[in-house]
Amino acid sequence: MSGVGSGVTVCDARHEGSGIVLLRKERFGRGNGRVYHVHYTAMNTAGMSCEGVVLVSVPHDQNTLALDDGELFDSTVGCQGLGMR
Repeated sequence: MSGVGSGVTVCDARHEGSGIVLLRKERFGRGNGRVYHVHYTAMNTAGMSCEGVVLVSVPHDQNTLALDDGELFDSTVGCQGLGMR
């Protein structure tokens, strides 16, 4: 199985610039959902910066919560030159 939401797709997350990140919303049907760990750096005009992480949850279904298994994959792998659905 390698279609949308199968868990074996490439480019599940892509940075578009200007603070925009695209995330795949589909998830593997037999899994426990997915939790993205989006790392960011924010910088002001004076050159001061801070870093942080935002967690984005994509539950398995409407009645459950996604379980955070930690940072297991780099969801940006394979994104160069590819569009997302």
